Amino acid sequence: MNSDKLWDIHQLAKNCPAFSVNSIRWLIRTRRIPLVKIGKRIYFDPVEIHNWIQSKKIDVVNMEKL
Repeated sequence: MNSDKLWDIHQLAKNCPAFSVNSIRWLIRTRRIPLVKIGKRIYFDPVEIHNWIQSKKIDVVNMEKL
């Protein structure tokens, strides 16, 4: 992990438009999103966020194959 590449909550919201700042705060409170805490500040590793999003994907069944 490179600390130069960590995002704060606003950078995460900017780079992942599916998340608003309020939804990110909810994910933090409910401990559903990977984060890095340095002192009192919270940051996000873009690689970890990408992997987390990938793990949440749901495969869609192709109806033509059925």
